[in-house]
Amino acid sequence: MSRGGTNPVDWRRKPIYLAAGIGLVLLGVVVATRKPPPPPKTLVEQQAVSLVRAFNQADNRGLLNTISPDFVAGGWTKPRLQLALMRWKRQGIQATLQPVSITASGTNEYTVTANLQARDMRTQEGVWSSPETYMVFRLERPTPDIPFLPGTWRIISISGSSLPDASVAE
Repeated sequence: MSRGGTNPVDWRRKPIYLAAGIGLVLLGVVVATRKPPPPPKTLVEQQAVSLVRAFNQADNRGLLNTISPDFVAGGWTKPRLQLALMRWKRQGIQATLQPVSITASGTNEYTVTANLQARDMRTQEGVWSSPETYMVFRLERPTPDIPFLPGTWRIISISGSSLPDASVAE
């Protein structure tokens, strides 16, 4: 029987409430101290630079993670580009990229206008140059149905004054 009309306290459930309370407090601290993500324009610029860095360091995984499965550029597709990149790496080709401007071209798309050049590092000879290359990046989410999950900015197309031939023959 209870005293004073109150029900007895069930102490067996107290640890659950305590753990849930501590969990909520920790979640609140993490959310309150989390830095906001950089603006999309900054993320796209970083992704364009990391694309060239991955190519120059022969980081095929990093390189291909930056290229969308939907990639198309004047005869180029992602698999054809992958073959060409491996060939160019064997030939000692290095790339440089100098972003000129970055503009929003859609809700989840940005266009990077850049000076893109390729050089044979053995001879230091320039093998290709495009002073106005347009690279379109799109935000791709791992699960499109859940918009708050972070996505990756991937390149979906490249156009410019003179893209290399899409041939991958040696």
